[in-house]
Amino acid sequence: MLMPALSVTAMGLLVTVVLIAAQWLPSARAALGAVAGAVAGAWAGYILGALAGAALDAATGNGYFLALLGHAAAIPGALVGVRRLIRPAVA
Repeated sequence: MLMPALSVTAMGLLVTVVLIAAQWLPSARAALGAVAGAVAGAWAGYILGALAGAALDAATGNGYFLALLGHAAAIPGALVGVRRLIRPAVA
């Protein structure tokens, strides 16, 4: 389980770095919230994607949909997590 632990956390951090570099986060407080939101959102997205992938793996007899769908859902999950946490700080 080392791979998803590192890769999903890195995906959440990468979303935060991109948002900071693009100056979409107006303050340091928003940036700190974005880190927490992005990592939590990436993990939530990964878990939902992995569950869907596990069901697809069971139905098709393959073994790669769990990781594929889980990681594919991590980025949108991170974006949703950031948006949920920084919206009150920005508005």
